[in-house]
Amino acid sequence: MKSITNTKKFVRREQPRMVIATITIAVLVVMITVSQIPRASAQIEIINASREVTTSVDKIWNIVSYVDNDPQYWSGIKEVKNVNTNSNVIERDITTVNNAEAHQIVTLDPKKSIIINQTAGPITGTRTLILSPSDATRTKIDVSWNIDLSGIPIIGRGFAKDNILKSTEEALNKIAEAAK
Repeated sequence: MKSITNTKKFVRREQPRMVIATITIAVLVVMITVSQIPRASAQIEIINASREVTTSVDKIWNIVSYVDNDPQYWSGIKEVKNVNTNSNVIERDITTVNNAEAHQIVTLDPKKSIIINQTAGPITGTRTLILSPSDATRTKIDVSWNIDLSGIPIIGRGFAKDNILKSTEEALNKIAEAAK
């Protein structure tokens, strides 16, 4: 009888600890999960990169304006599928290297700029590429991103921003190489 009494005392002492531990774990799981939910407010980031290329604006335009070749220059894009083309405006769906789907409206201003407005996907916003001829043999290429990263979990936003800058600099290098 004595051993049964001791067991009951043990169970009674351990139950509150088990309940507290279970509640603590549940609260931690909820907090971590909630922190991964995208916020309703926008997380706008601006990313800029530039490159001067020793070639004419015409040659650079011939490379960058053929936007179906974007996967060749922009490492984050795996596939491009045009949905609608109307003069200098192209509506398209892209697949990223992470297999995320995105919808874009591409506006071409001949020999001046390309504005890509990404309206759906984990990242939304614009990528603007501007060509500025320095003289007949040199062209400056400026790329500016104005994007909302709230579709990406908080923990990955810094990585995403760094990766976008890196891929932009790589794209500018590839464009410069293709222009030689």
